[in-house]
Amino acid sequence: MLSTIFDIDKTGNVLLQDNSIALVPAMWEVYKNKYMGSNMIRYIASMYDYRSPFRELPEDRRAKHVVKAVWKDKKATHLNDPLVLKAIEEFKELQYDPDIEAYQVMTKKSHEINQVYNTLKITADNLEDANVIQKKMTEAAKSRIELLDIIKKSKDSDKQVYGKGKNTQYSLMEQNLNKQ
Repeated sequence: MLSTIFDIDKTGNVLLQDNSIALVPAMWEVYKNKYMGSNMIRYIASMYDYRSPFRELPEDRRAKHVVKAVWKDKKATHLNDPLVLKAIEEFKELQYDPDIEAYQVMTKKSHEINQVYNTLKITADNLEDANVIQKKMTEAAKSRIELLDIIKKSKDSDKQVYGKGKNTQYSLMEQNLNKQ
């Protein structure tokens, strides 16, 4: 089984773990590009990896924070380069996990519901409706927690490549490697 494609150390350097980078050829090309290199890999991982500390932020805010974290006060260039966009798509496809995606969508929608509920003015006329909404919100929160428990149980180690399953890019590439 292949493990993580790369790791990022405390100083921000990208460390290739093994030949798993071959699973994301565009990312390898980004890594080798003298104008993109390690910083662009950090950007892609920080933006799109499920384990990124920035992952729960809305994408526009996440991008601002990640650009600042990676390039500090320098201008980020090449973010819309076709090679970078291809690397992002390959990376997202490789690590795709439907349970994690569902959890993230549920989290985003819970946030939106909370914002709406927060603006609701409670009156004697709508108190019953507000209680029904609150009960539904509690049910949704319980569903999110149950899904999170499923996700935690299905991941047997931190070194597992996301997207490992029957019909994923990972499994297809692993089958091709085994045939060789």
